[in-house]
Amino acid sequence: MQLGIQQLSDAVGIGVDTLRVWERRYGLPCPTRDGRGRRQYDATQVELLRQVRQLQLAGWRPQRIFALNASERADQLRQLQPDTAVEASADWLSLPVAQLQTQLRAQLNQLGIEAFVVRSALPLLAQMDAGWCSGRLTIAQEHLLSDTLSAVLQDWMAGQTPSAAPDLAPARCLFATLNGERHRLALLLAAALLRSRGLNGLLLQEPLPVSEVAPLVASLELSAVALSFSSHYSARQALADLQLLRRQLPTRVRLIAGGQALASVARLPGVLLCHDLRQCAPLYRRLGLETAPVMIP
Repeated sequence: MQLGIQQLSDAVGIGVDTLRVWERRYGLPCPTRDGRGRRQYDATQVELLRQVRQLQLAGWRPQRIFALNASERADQLRQLQPDTAVEASADWLSLPVAQLQTQLRAQLNQLGIEAFVVRSALPLLAQMDAGWCSGRLTIAQEHLLSDTLSAVLQDWMAGQTPSAAPDLAPARCLFATLNGERHRLALLLAAALLRSRGLNGLLLQEPLPVSEVAPLVASLELSAVALSFSSHYSARQALADLQLLRRQLPTRVRLIAGGQALASVARLPGVLLCHDLRQCAPLYRRLGLETAPVMIP
């Protein structure tokens, strides 16, 4: 079966722009062309790119990955397997959905939201990424697992009472994705963590055009905007969107951003970057939120 570049992107979890850069720079993927000159990719390219994606998830940079041939990458994956095992106590992907949801709810109630994110939610996402890269998960299964975790988190957030000092209105944040971004689980996790520290807000279910963010913030008198950009989103476009939004938003409105598309960005003026949900303390401090440490059992 031959895939187009968007289908290849969906199959391996790597953005189209990134695939094009890698093709020019490293020679992978290596497409054939159909009668109209359009790129076509076979199952071999899918498997090779899944290897690359798994090494990325283990923290390898592209230059290091592409310095190896396919056999050497496979050897590295076998060696890394014990060290990159997720922290979850069970193979989440093997559980029936109803049982998974029950276990996630029980762990959330037992651990509290911050420990739950570290010990349950992020390991589940890691297993989903690995399952996707290895071909173990289908698109339907990945969506079902994502929806299950989303439901648990949204139910928890719905039960939280907005917090504020007696003489202050609660800080309010817009949690949103932009048009073209199909993944929002990381944003939902960030929203739950920030809610636990007193940053209340509006979590949109559907993506927004970038042009509509600033008017919405003004109409609702919000104090912050949080955006997430997955690896499927163009890194160049994410930077352009953030720079445009920073110009459009009042200086009093904090702009927060994170996600794999921004993983290589160390600093962006006027934007609070959060690269790791396990290490949110600096973000809490810059937002003026409660910063007392939370013990992770």
